[in-house]
Formats: sequence, structure tokens, C-alpha cells
Amino acid sequence: MMDGWITYSLAGMLLLGLMNYTLKLFVDGYQPLVAAFLVQGISAVFLLALILKGGMPVFEMQMLKYAVPAALFSALALYFLYGALKIGNASKVIAIINLNTIVVVVLAATLLKEGITLKAGLGIAFGILSILLLSA
Repeated sequence: MMDGWITYSLAGMLLLGLMNYTLKLFVDGYQPLVAAFLVQGISAVFLLALILKGGMPVFEMQMLKYAVPAALFSALALYFLYGALKIGNASKVIAIINLNTIVVVVLAATLLKEGITLKAGLGIAFGILSILLLSA
């Protein structure tokens, strides 16, 4: 039996793959910024409907401490993702974008003191190598 986090991770990975494929189809015909706005706006409405289905949640001001910077990073990341998809091959763009794991591993190791194992270090090295190979 798989741990719950693995099941959620695999579902997220599959859905993000489908999303990124669909985004490539979308931005080929439209401006990336307009596409980002529409996709994120529709996503917000869909998520709000799911939240409200379970009853009105309690929102606390301290939630904004991380929500605001995360939203800013998300908006900027999606702007650059959509722009890259507009002019590049989806197979290369998404492969490079998904190497954001390297950033997470480094930040988690330095700021959260999670530590980098030999395997994680090798993964980072291979990730950097893959960027070089994909962009050549």
C-alpha cells in the first residue's frame, strides 16, 4: 500500500502533465499573459466552489504571510512558463521548468535544515546536466 503523500504526488504529477500539455495548445494561439489570466481565473473560481461546498472556511490574516509571496511567485512563474511555451517546444520547456525541484531541495536544505543526501546531490547534478542537454 502506498503512503498517502505518494498517491497525492502521483496524482498531482499526472494532472500537472495534462495541464502543461493543454497549456501548450492554448498559448500557441493566444497571448501568454491573457492565457495565464484566464487559466488562473477559472482555476480560482473552480477552487472557490470546492471550498464553499465544504462550508465557509476560516481565513486568518497570518495566512497571508506565505500566501502573498507564493501567489506572486506563482504568477511570475506562470508568466514565464506561458511565454516559454509560446516560443519553445513543450517537451523541453516543461522538462526545464520541472527542474524547480533543485530550487526546493537547496532552499529546504539551507533554510529548513532538511539536509541533502548523496542521492539528492546527484539528482541536482543530473538536473543541471539535463538543463544543459535540453537547451543545447
